[in-house]
Amino acid sequence: MVGPVQRWVVLGELIGAGEPLGVEQLGRRASLETAAIRRTLGALREYGQVRLLLALDDGPALFVPAERPTVAYLRCPACGGVSAPAEHPLAPLARQLRERFGQELRLSRFVFAWRCARCAAGGEEGAEEISRSSGRIGLRAATRGGEDASGIG
Repeated sequence: MVGPVQRWVVLGELIGAGEPLGVEQLGRRASLETAAIRRTLGALREYGQVRLLLALDDGPALFVPAERPTVAYLRCPACGGVSAPAEHPLAPLARQLRERFGQELRLSRFVFAWRCARCAAGGEEGAEEISRSSGRIGLRAATRGGEDASGIG
């Protein structure tokens, strides 16, 4: 059973973060065990207070408060930074699918791997420096032969 105080602590951390967070990040911020965070997020999802963003990269799933606008997120595989661009790079594809087949591609349910401009300009060394200076956990993906390991960007 997840208590109301624990729910408020986790929800408060998500709201205060201003960006999507993973289970481990929430655990560190709220000083709670990973299992407790998972149970709490499950309860908050049942109550409709948080949304799960499925990761289409090698990173962890992320969570956002349900009150946040529904946008599509990108995560840099090098530095782990998460952003919500004004127009998603796959938006033209989504429009074509809708116009041609009448199918809706819901980009806002997923976190896509997309190398950020800072890491693309600085390479892996730039990503390590950005990672250290921003307090990120570290490199999310290594590079192979100068290419992004995700195959994107």
